[in-house]
Amino acid sequence: IHKDDDNLLWMGTSEQGVNIMDGQEIKYLNTENSNLISNKIHDITGYKDKVFIGTNNGLSILVKNGENYNITNYTTKEGLPSNLITCLFVDSKGCLFIGTNNGLVVLDSNNKLIDITYILDDMEVTDKFIGSIYEDSKGNYYIGCFLDGGLIKINPKTKKYTIYKNKEDDYSSISNNSIRYITEDSKGNILVGTSHGINILDPKTDKST
Repeated sequence: IHKDDDNLLWMGTSEQGVNIMDGQEIKYLNTENSNLISNKIHDITGYKDKVFIGTNNGLSILVKNGENYNITNYTTKEGLPSNLITCLFVDSKGCLFIGTNNGLVVLDSNNKLIDITYILDDMEVTDKFIGSIYEDSKGNYYIGCFLDGGLIKINPKTKKYTIYKNKEDDYSSISNNSIRYITEDSKGNILVGTSHGINILDPKTDKST
């Protein structure tokens, strides 16, 4: 679900496209009535007048124009590492991070796709199925690997990174290496949803509860 600047709710469904809710009125956006690339929606987010829709068949970028919408689609032909979009995240600079089941790309402010999967290669991370992406209040980026790669923290200023993975009999490590969701609480802790429960990561100690 994404709430835009006009208080419209954009709700993705598994097989029927997008529901657009304006108060009590609901409109439908799908492949039959628009240029939406697929009806199977995996994630939705937005920035200003744009709504980013990640599907199993590529990325649809919708630009609102009054009551009308202009949709541009991106697939592997435009530079995506895979058409299966797993997660989307807009950072503080307005750049769109696009997670797929085979790598990570960024769409910059000039609508140019930049493949940054090489960052995972440099870290020797083999799990390129991206489960979640997040930027915390201090500007650190977190990448959650969905299969078994764990949680990656990147400091873009120092270029340093940390990989958090489950360690047997270490109850201060994350509970599971399959990362599904990442966010931050009001105290600066990083909340990590995994395939085996929720972890509260203290960035000061790098320990999880």
